[in-house]
Amino acid sequence: MTTDLARALGTQETVALEFKQSADLATIRKTICAFANDLPGLGGGEILIGVDKAGNSLGGVDTSDEELLKLNNLKDDGKILDRPSLVVTVEQYQGKPVVRLRVNASGAPPVRLDGVVWVRSGPSTRRAAGTTSGS
Repeated sequence: MTTDLARALGTQETVALEFKQSADLATIRKTICAFANDLPGLGGGEILIGVDKAGNSLGGVDTSDEELLKLNNLKDDGKILDRPSLVVTVEQYQGKPVVRLRVNASGAPPVRLDGVVWVRSGPSTRRAAGTTSGS
């Protein structure tokens, strides 16, 4: 029997758990970068796509091979450097399918997205102090 992620990870965003209603690649990249930087030293973090900010599973999330490949390719598109360790799977959250992105902590931080370092500050992703964009 598969463990429901709501039981395993919780139903509130934390420094190591981020909910996304949809696969907005720009914001997901920032969160991947922040989890890879692992400021709190927790080993990375989890992004769940198909869950609202209140921790409710929305259902209807795209779990097609094409969508999973698009998300998995975020680690290889050259925007996030050093390349993050990322695992993309489909799992159950409150009995509905969601896309889970497990981001492991980088062994060589800081990790940058387009030249900017992102970190987790509580349950939010923020630009690290003193970093500027590469443009």
